[in-house]
Amino acid sequence: MPDPKTSAYDRAVAALARRALSVGELRRRLARAGHAREEIDAALRRLAELRLVDDRAVAYNHARSRAAAGRKGPARVRAELAARGIRGADAEGAVSASFDADGTAAAAARAFERFARGRPRPLAAPDRVRIAARLVRAGFPAALVRSLLAAEGARAAADDSAIDELLLDGLDDESGEGEPGVLRDAED
Repeated sequence: MPDPKTSAYDRAVAALARRALSVGELRRRLARAGHAREEIDAALRRLAELRLVDDRAVAYNHARSRAAAGRKGPARVRAELAARGIRGADAEGAVSASFDADGTAAAAARAFERFARGRPRPLAAPDRVRIAARLVRAGFPAALVRSLLAAEGARAAADDSAIDELLLDGLDDESGEGEPGVLRDAED
């Protein structure tokens, strides 16, 4: 049972004072605190009227921050936004505005080098599989991961069947820009 002195609205304002939250995150927090659905809905409507909650702005800021850090790819950021309760046009617009092809390729190349650091070159098959898996989990497109491996000289060979399977799981369309299926956990 929530503290009778603290309304859902007041609790939501206090949470928003600490950090920007999506409507979905606020809804979950207020429900966990024991507030009734009607009270939560009324509080969220009031916050929206006052423009204190804005999923589009939260999505944009999150995606921009992740893109600037250069450690996560667009698919991973989409999954993180979904975990925050932001889907559809808001999430897609934020990811599209934050990631361009050149920036994503450069970030993936930096991540590849970071993951390959300290390993003898050319990379052995187990290292290629490990690095490919990490890149796909980080949300980089499977086709881009394949091109990085090819540029490294890790041409598809019989010992690369694990990489082929991993990357095929990451493709969901013919362009190779699909989202990896391993993105269910939003923390890495």
